[in-house]
Amino acid sequence: QAEKVFGWSAQEALGLTFEALPIVHPEDFSRVALVVDDMTSGRASSTSSKNRNVRKDGRIIQTEWYNSTFYDEHGRILSILSLVLDVTDSLHVQSQIKQQKDFLNFALSSSGSGAWEIDLERKVVDHRSDLFDQMFGFTQKSMGWTLVDLMNHILPEDRAHFLASLKEAVVQKTDWSVQVKIKKINGEERWLTFLGRHTAGANNEAGRFVG
Repeated sequence: QAEKVFGWSAQEALGLTFEALPIVHPEDFSRVALVVDDMTSGRASSTSSKNRNVRKDGRIIQTEWYNSTFYDEHGRILSILSLVLDVTDSLHVQSQIKQQKDFLNFALSSSGSGAWEIDLERKVVDHRSDLFDQMFGFTQKSMGWTLVDLMNHILPEDRAHFLASLKEAVVQKTDWSVQVKIKKINGEERWLTFLGRHTAGANNEAGRFVG
């Protein structure tokens, strides 16, 4: 597995110190040297760390290291076992997801829209954006919302219409759109339009709305 990660064969690497084998990124070398020193001096029997490594072909990869020291009955170091994981691809995916979320948040903020999910099985409002909470007058992230909490913000005369349209969209498997008047926590009333798309749950469960 190490040969696959770094591109060096076992014959090329055996007997070489980490200083002699050029697999550590130069900018991370001093940090890695501290980890190695902690292990070889006995100050730490196990460590975990993250750094950049350089493959034989020159490609830079992001890695996670998990190291454990084995001792004999006299407390002397017998060997150090290291597990290394190439996390380059997963970090790249995480970075792309973050960029997409940042773009989505910018788009929502620019359009004055808030994002939310309604879990119909648990009857909770999940993954609310900050702007969604602000529409109801919350200046800081409020505690978890149930569907009842959301209904309590909707004026009584609009609650039946809200629920009926929600149920109809579930039954008809269509997108959902409803306009109701809500009351913010400061008593101010305003109109909101909910736009959502239904996703069915497993085994014909009610699923959720995302909007």
